[in-house]
Amino acid sequence: MSSVRQSVIFLRDAGINISRATIDGWVMRVGDLLMPLVAVMGRELVGGSYIQADETPVMCRRAMASRNL
Repeated sequence: MSSVRQSVIFLRDAGINISRATIDGWVMRVGDLLMPLVAVMGRELVGGSYIQADETPVMCRRAMASRNL
């Protein structure tokens, strides 16, 4: 969910005015805090004997709009 939408929801539902920049800062900080976990997951992934992926197609909004769904 975008920071603009979150900001509007915080104001509407809780009466709290939180700027988009503040929310963006929180997201960036959480990303920084998760980097050690990402590194461990990456090592586990490439350390295995095979990698499996789900390649099921998922329609995006642009494709849906072009099909008039």
